[in-house]
Amino acid sequence: MKRYPVADMKNIHILGRTTRSEEGLNLFWTGSGIEVNAAGTELYVELTAGFDWFEPWIEILIDGAFSQRRMLEKGRQRICVFRAVERGAVRNVQILKATQAAGGDPASFLQINALVSDGVFLPVEPCAMKLEVIGDSLTSGEGLSGSLLETTWNASLFSACTAYPYLLARMLRADLHVISQSGFGVYCSWRGETRESLPQYYRQVCGPLSGAENEAKGALQPWDFASWQPDFIVVNLGTNDSGSFDHGGTYFPEVDWTCPMRLNPDGTIKEADRERISGAAVQFLRDLRACNPGSYLIWCYGMLRGRLTEILRDAVNTYRQETGDGRVTFVLLPETQENEIGARLHPGAIAHRKVAEALFGVISGLK
Repeated sequence: MKRYPVADMKNIHILGRTTRSEEGLNLFWTGSGIEVNAAGTELYVELTAGFDWFEPWIEILIDGAFSQRRMLEKGRQRICVFRAVERGAVRNVQILKATQAAGGDPASFLQINALVSDGVFLPVEPCAMKLEVIGDSLTSGEGLSGSLLETTWNASLFSACTAYPYLLARMLRADLHVISQSGFGVYCSWRGETRESLPQYYRQVCGPLSGAENEAKGALQPWDFASWQPDFIVVNLGTNDSGSFDHGGTYFPEVDWTCPMRLNPDGTIKEADRERISGAAVQFLRDLRACNPGSYLIWCYGMLRGRLTEILRDAVNTYRQETGDGRVTFVLLPETQENEIGARLHPGAIAHRKVAEALFGVISGLK
C-alpha cells in the first residue's frame, strides 16, 4: 500500500471551486471533490473534517454507480472506497461533498488529504465541456435525502449526486462547478434579507463562509476566473425572492430582522420590489458576462413556483436589449408535482431528473 498526497497527485480531476494547500484539497461547495481512475485491489481516502453542528457528508460513486453515502466525524479519518477486487481493472471513482457550504457554522470544513492504494492512478478522460450552475437549496440538492415527513433543517438532507446539476453534467459529459446556498436569492433571501443574495459572493472562492478555518483555507479569496471558463452557466435563482413575499412584515427574532417585502392588497408585487428584483437580475447577468466573456448564460426558474416568471423573463430581455448580448436565454422549468416532493417540501429525485432532462434539451440545441 502506498499513500498518495492529493496535493502532489497529477492523474486527478478536481471537481468544483476548491483551493489546494500542503495538507490537501479544500472542498467548499456542493458537488466539489475529486475524480480518479484507480487500478488496484484496494483504495482508501483520507479526509479531515470539522464542524460544530453542520457536519459534512460525502458521496462516493464507482464507475458511475452510487457506492457510499456517509456522515464524517471530526478530525482525520480514513475511509475504504473499495477492497478485495480483481487486480488489473481500472475503476473510475468520484468522491463528492454532498453538503453545501455551511455559512451558518464557521467551524464546518472538509479537506481531502490523500489516497491510499496498492495500485496506480491513470489519467482521467477530459470532459466534453464546462458547466457552472448557480442557485439556492434546489441547486444544493436539499430534500433529496431523508423522509418525506422530515421538516428539520439539517445536513443529512442534502445530496449532490441525485441533484439536477450533477445529473445534467453527466448527460453533457461536463466538468461541473456548483455555486449554491439554501435560502439565498438574486436580490434577497426567503426572509427578505439582502445580505443573503448570492450574486454579491460570486467573485469569491466561497464568500458565504466565515470563520478563521475557512478563511485560512482560502474560501474568501477572489476566484481566478481565467483558470476555469464555463461553456454554459445556468442560473436558478428567484425562488427565495418569491418566498420572501409570503413573510412580508414577519419579525425573525433570531436575527432581529423584519421582512420588508410586501404584496399589494390584490396580491400583486409592489412595483418598487419588482424593480429591485429585476435590477438585481440584470446586474448579475452583467457581472456573469464580465467574469465569463465566452459563456452562454441560461436563467431558469419555476421548479416550485412561478410568481416571478414574468419579472425574471423581462429582466433577461432587458439585459439582452441593453447590451446586445445574444448569448443569453430564459427557461421555464417543469414545476414539481405533489407526488414528486422530497424531504422538507423540496423537489425530490423525479423532479430533479425532469429538470436535468429539460436543461439538457435546451443546451443540446444551443451547442
